[in-house]
Amino acid sequence: MPSSLEEHVTYSENEWSTIEYFKDVVKFLKERNIKNILDVGGCTGQVSVMLLHEIPSIESITILEPVSENYEFILERAKDADTAKVDVLNKALFYGATHIRLGQCDNNVGGWSFQHTGNQTEEVETLTLEDFSNIDFAKIDIEGAERNVILNSTHIHDIPYLEIEFHDELMETWKDFIGEHLKNHKIKYEGNPQRPQNVFLVREDLFV
Repeated sequence: MPSSLEEHVTYSENEWSTIEYFKDVVKFLKERNIKNILDVGGCTGQVSVMLLHEIPSIESITILEPVSENYEFILERAKDADTAKVDVLNKALFYGATHIRLGQCDNNVGGWSFQHTGNQTEEVETLTLEDFSNIDFAKIDIEGAERNVILNSTHIHDIPYLEIEFHDELMETWKDFIGEHLKNHKIKYEGNPQRPQNVFLVREDLFV
């Protein structure tokens, strides 16, 4: 795993440019000429940067990154980039609390969890999916809080395209969980053995 945020940039770039699952997701979104992206748990912001370069139709990307170290890293990188289409918010996606306290994980650089898995903690303001409109695609990688979001959001059922990385116990049971709680979407791509916890979903009325 990466040992610095700079290495995490390269790690993310390598995943999305070489793993067939991610390449399929980008190709699919490019063919649909999507306009508005919500990148939840943006970490270094590298995936948003790559999508912006790969998909000419994009008009806006909103990145939610709750960890202050990661947020500042994204802002520093953005100084040398064309970020007119990018908005970065130092907030978390969560339901049931206006603020949550994050704990740093031991598993990798930039990895935090709302489950307080480490000693270093910080409090952050929360938003919900209902705070956003006109989302074409939401990438959700929120270190275990995806259960909270899926169980409590009504807006998630309206978003055309979703890419979700599951964590904790849902890494093994996400397919049953989706079948029960995201019935308005169908699975288009499943992560391969390199990324078995990832899934790309298409709203049923748009599924082809």
